[in-house]
Amino acid sequence: MAQSRTKSYSAREDTSPAFGRTNMAVPDGFGMEAARHMGATFFDGFVSMNLEFLNFMSTRLQEDMAAVRSLAECRHPSEFVEAELRFMQSLIRHYAENSSRMLGIAARVAGHNLDDMEDRMSGIVRGADAAAPQGRAT
Repeated sequence: MAQSRTKSYSAREDTSPAFGRTNMAVPDGFGMEAARHMGATFFDGFVSMNLEFLNFMSTRLQEDMAAVRSLAECRHPSEFVEAELRFMQSLIRHYAENSSRMLGIAARVAGHNLDDMEDRMSGIVRGADAAAPQGRAT
């Protein structure tokens, strides 16, 4: 006897800390498969963000030390103000660029997970539609 390729659906009661108890008809194993996939994507994003942050902090530290040296070498108040202004402009630009990169990583991870969930949910709906009894003609 050939095995069916369609997933079985079961009504089960899930408990969610955010939403309480919910009854959902989902394909068996869907939740764990989705969680594993989303977890891997999230972990990749987590690693990317941490590497980005470490690179940012390393560069920032080098630039901060260079700014302190530059300020220490100033001979006149006007040189000090100019060096301080350069430092502040660099600081603001650097933080803005890093924030943009971090948000880009977060958006990529969220978009990937949302696209995947949309595909999975479409499959569930198609499977539920196919399994539903057909209406009678009147």
